[in-house]
Amino acid sequence: MEKKSDDLGAKPATKASGDATMAGIAPSPTPETTPHDDAAVAALKLEARRIVKSYMTWSVAAGLVPVPVLDLAAISAVQTKMIEALAKHYSVAFNKEIVQSIIGTALGVGGTAFVAAPAGSLLKLVPVVGTLLGLVVEPAVAASATYILGETFIKHFEVGGTIFDIDLTQKVKEAVKDGKENIASLRRDIKETAAA
Repeated sequence: MEKKSDDLGAKPATKASGDATMAGIAPSPTPETTPHDDAAVAALKLEARRIVKSYMTWSVAAGLVPVPVLDLAAISAVQTKMIEALAKHYSVAFNKEIVQSIIGTALGVGGTAFVAAPAGSLLKLVPVVGTLLGLVVEPAVAASATYILGETFIKHFEVGGTIFDIDLTQKVKEAVKDGKENIASLRRDIKETAAA
């Protein structure tokens, strides 16, 4: 079938960009529309990472909530707000219910960073010792999980992804792997510095 020449080179709207346009929000950038200026892309990513770092701090505070289950709700709310801020930063449509579902799904695919948060919350049920352990463990785990979610969404939004089409299982596994590699590299650097 031959393409009509009267379309003036217009690109067909994807389902995701159509959903975003119908929601009154500009569609996310696609590889064809993303600026190819390295400085602009670097600045966009730098600001996105600043957003993640800010919400990591808030998730630590949420992890300090001494009431079991309420702390998890606070952490989830912080992570939802972070993803909303990232979506706005990348001009991607946001849907709170879908994001909350995604965060719930992360518990199943995120490994120890996500499973340890509920465990830290449950520790707070044990009088004195459990409460103290929960107040130490959960904030660190909350920050780690928030970082992983943030990096996952940054990478997804950078390639034109939306809230509606993220494959969380693969993306979170990649973010966890990258985080482990970064920690291993940091440990090597510390050992080399100490040996010198």
